[in-house]
Amino acid sequence: MDNGLLQKEEVFHQIIHDLKSPLASVLGLSEIFIRVLSPDLNENQKEVIRKIKKHTQFALELIEDLLEIQNLNVNFSVDKQLIPIKPLIENAVQGHLIKAAEKNIEIKINTLTDISIPADERRLKQVMDNLISNALKFSHPETQIIISTKIDKEYFHIMITDQGIGIPKEEISNLFQPFSQISSRPTGGEKSTGLGLSIVKKIIELHKGEITIESEEAKGSTFTIKLPLVE
Repeated sequence: MDNGLLQKEEVFHQIIHDLKSPLASVLGLSEIFIRVLSPDLNENQKEVIRKIKKHTQFALELIEDLLEIQNLNVNFSVDKQLIPIKPLIENAVQGHLIKAAEKNIEIKINTLTDISIPADERRLKQVMDNLISNALKFSHPETQIIISTKIDKEYFHIMITDQGIGIPKEEISNLFQPFSQISSRPTGGEKSTGLGLSIVKKIIELHKGEITIESEEAKGSTFTIKLPLVE
C-alpha cells in the first residue's frame, strides 16, 4: 500500500473511531433516562427516548462495520487454529435467543457434526452472528431458523435456513457487495447497515472457503458456508 493511501486509511480510521465515544455517551444516557426517569415521563417522551436509543445503536453498528471492513481490507490474514465447531455454533445461537423470542422465532440446530476444523474462532463466530442476525431480521414471526452441518471429502458445510421473505433472483448477485440494499425489507422494522454480508464473505474467503445462497421469494433463504477440512 503506498504512503498516500495508507495516510487516507489512517485518517478514515481515526475519524470513525472518534465518532464512537460521543455516540456511546448518547446511548448510555438514553438507557439511563429510560431506566431512571421512566416513571416521570409520558408515553410520547418515552417514545422519543426509545427512538434516540434505536438510532444511536444503529449508528454504532454502522461504525463498527465500517471499521471491520477497513481492518479486513488492510489485514489480509486470519489466525487459524484447530477449533471444535459444535460449541462455537451453539454459543452463537445462544447469543440470539432473546431477539428470536421477541419475534417468536425458534432457532433449531439439526445434525450438528462434532468435529474440529482449522479456523479463526473469533472470526467464524462473527460470521455465525451476522448470518443468524440476518436470518432473524428477514424472517416472519412464528417461524423457524434451522442450522445444520455436513461433511464431504474436502469441506465442512454449515447451512442456515430461514422461512423468511426471500430475495429476488436478480438481486442475489449483488448481495455480498458493501452497502448493498435489497428490495425485501426486514419483517420487524429492523435496520441494516448493508455491510454484514460483505464482512461475512471476506472472512470466509480469508479461510479459503466459499459462501453461497439459495433463495425463493415468499419462502425463505439458505446460506451455505464451505470451509476446508485441512489447512
